[in-house]
Amino acid sequence: MLDPDGLIDGLIGRFADRYVHAPPPAPDPAPRAASEPTVEELAGAYFRLDATTHLMGRMSAAMHAPHMQALPDGQFAIVGMCGPFVRKGPLYYECPIPHAYPIAVGFRVEDGDRIFASVEPVGALERQPWWRSAMLTVLPIPVLTLITLSALLARRYSHGTARRRVLGLAGLGALAFLVALLLELQFGYGLAHGALHWLPILWRVLFPVAAALLLLSAVLTLPALGTTAETTTTRARAALRVSYHFMLALASLALVWLTCVWGLAWPFH
Repeated sequence: MLDPDGLIDGLIGRFADRYVHAPPPAPDPAPRAASEPTVEELAGAYFRLDATTHLMGRMSAAMHAPHMQALPDGQFAIVGMCGPFVRKGPLYYECPIPHAYPIAVGFRVEDGDRIFASVEPVGALERQPWWRSAMLTVLPIPVLTLITLSALLARRYSHGTARRRVLGLAGLGALAFLVALLLELQFGYGLAHGALHWLPILWRVLFPVAAALLLLSAVLTLPALGTTAETTTTRARAALRVSYHFMLALASLALVWLTCVWGLAWPFH
């Protein structure tokens, strides 16, 4: 008895053997040059280049930065996106996707240490140093601001001219920083990209003013620590006040550092 399925399979098989040829094997990638960075050197957090023209965009880029993680055998993965990526040529890697085109990543090195990546479909990226991670440059801002703002409350219950001066400078600096930051996040993007982009944005002057006040308060903290310890009635209270002033000085210096990291110091970029 004739088997239709077997007949069709046989015809298809013979047709494929005669007319359909297997694609040629993919050529081996060019050997790695001595100057080509390894995946360990390419690994790190990458910020989008088109999101670094404004404070909100830079912070968002830090929070959602693709992270390239080195894997064994000269491969790497983009955390949460795809992996492993396999080297296909000098500074060129691909990650195969079932039933779709592979995700390709091309790297470019400039000035010896600046590394750029072009990722389809993410876009153009630039690798950032470890200290520009969101864990160090975005997430601490609310905590640091609350610590420095607490100086305004502590000033009301403190005694001594030196101590009140330090607390007042720290509190005013934190208040100026907070007001400028909220205004910048709320209105800066619209003004910078709208028809009124030529207008000076006056609240940006508050950033360097806040940085100067915070830095001055941190510098004046050291002589104020001795006065704080001398005017307390118990050793425990003295240690508590000294610890608070020391923490306040560190928070003030951290906000000054973040002001410089985010380009908030004058002139604003």
